[in-house]
Amino acid sequence: MSQIVRKRVPALYSRRETAGQRNPQQFRIEHEATTSKIGEDQLFYFQQRGIDYEKAMAAMISGFCRDVFNELPDEFGAEVNQLMSLKLEGSVG
Repeated sequence: MSQIVRKRVPALYSRRETAGQRNPQQFRIEHEATTSKIGEDQLFYFQQRGIDYEKAMAAMISGFCRDVFNELPDEFGAEVNQLMSLKLEGSVG
């Protein structure tokens, strides 16, 4: 399941604050992110390799969340991973 591919499109926007700010050189930095439904082609890929629908969904969701969980302190990361596994168990599909 290490073959999961995530797509990221980094976007960083900055715009100068409007008049009324004390420091006209101050910039506001924003980050933009999107989410989408899991595609039928992604599920088909898993199913062609003998992985059932529920396990495929769980693998894609955990792969998507892994980077965030890895940034948490160890005790929280392990607990969140376990809770997510329990939540996904039997609930997909």
